[in-house]
Amino acid sequence: MEPFFQALVHPLFTTQSTFLLLRVCALPKLNFTCRTLPSSLTLSACAAFDQLVLSAAMTTLRLDKGSLPGEALSVLALPLRHGGFGLRSMAATAPAAFLGSLAAAARHLPPTWQLDTIPLVEEISRALLHCKLPGLRLPPATSFLACAARRPPRYLQHSITAAIEDRLARSVGGISIALSSHLLSLRQAGASGWLVATPSRPELMLCDDDFRLAARLRLRLPPSSSVSATHCLCGDELLPDHFMACKRLKRRTVTSRHAALLQLLVAFLREAGLQPIPEARTEDGERPDLRLSLDGASFLLDLSVTHPTTPSALRTNRSSRPLGAAKQREYEKMHKYAALAAVERSTVIPLVLESTGALGEGLRQFIRRISSCYRDGEFAGASPAVVERFLVSAIAITLQRGNAAILREGASLLEHPRSSRSPHQHQLYFRSREPYFSSYTHPRFSTRSAFGWNDGGGGASGGSSSRQ
Repeated sequence: MEPFFQALVHPLFTTQSTFLLLRVCALPKLNFTCRTLPSSLTLSACAAFDQLVLSAAMTTLRLDKGSLPGEALSVLALPLRHGGFGLRSMAATAPAAFLGSLAAAARHLPPTWQLDTIPLVEEISRALLHCKLPGLRLPPATSFLACAARRPPRYLQHSITAAIEDRLARSVGGISIALSSHLLSLRQAGASGWLVATPSRPELMLCDDDFRLAARLRLRLPPSSSVSATHCLCGDELLPDHFMACKRLKRRTVTSRHAALLQLLVAFLREAGLQPIPEARTEDGERPDLRLSLDGASFLLDLSVTHPTTPSALRTNRSSRPLGAAKQREYEKMHKYAALAAVERSTVIPLVLESTGALGEGLRQFIRRISSCYRDGEFAGASPAVVERFLVSAIAITLQRGNAAILREGASLLEHPRSSRSPHQHQLYFRSREPYFSSYTHPRFSTRSAFGWNDGGGGASGGSSSRQ
């Protein structure tokens, strides 16, 4: 398999494409072998395979395995649903694959006493030793095949693998409150959108440097290994994710990130045939980000990104609750525009994301609603699920572009504190192309076909980028 992994790290592959292929195409390669051979025979092959996967990930992200903390390596192996990268260890899950395959085939196998010539029961016993986990109730080795033949268990491999990964997630989350809160936010809907997005068009593409910075943030690593400072210029301790809440960046790239997300949302709504009104200031100076009329109702929309593991959120235990930071910001936005909404007879919808990509409840409901109302433009006739999936992915990618710009500017200010660069030059920290819709034309491209919606418009084709 080495040629395959060597091809993955070829310079012509983007980092985003490499990681997608690593998770979706590389990991399943050994699953058939693990299902058909006892785990005692596949252990060395699985360990070698795990090293190939880890080496490809380290090369792609430009990380040094020897200098990484143990929890970062564990996060790489965690599934996406636990806030990881989905690069699960085949050595850890091989017993689950073997037992799952045996259970599925048990009713087609001869009785156990006819299998005395092969040490099948001993192999089952060895595999079961690795699967003694909370919540799992598996029969003993001597009666495993008989029980499976009488009542074939459904998704046994999946159940055992999930229990193994749950145990790993608990061990990683118990290292610190900050890491536990970080992983809790990463487990929410939307937080893995940028990792699963297919880079089929500009709105869904991350340049290499942006992807690597987004990965470092997900791993809770500092944005640059060359920065040796212990405190930021703002005076606060320089934690790995400090720049996400740094006071010095609030009117710089933090504002630019907000503008990029708002631009994407406005472009999408206009493409759908809706008429959002951006930043219409009232006589009292209040200025929600958008006003929108939809199905005869009037809405005030205000977009915001909040960081779930700020020191204040950790002190108040707000970050220990799912979407705790997002819910707090939603409450603040509802309170801020309550009087204006009463006067205009409008409904306030706070569109809040956490910096991890987790979508607040208000934003999730809004995306679902406009996805079902999409009538015109590129998605005309597509199912609401296709529209929703695209918009969630595009928002996730745009957010990570903004996060990367914030980390890039923060590291730059530390390395060059006396730099004469104007705060208004914050766009220089954005490396990816800005999101757009109608300005992107390609004679053989269709977003609908890229998402499996055949419209006869030819093959999907997207832009390309080289490693940076």
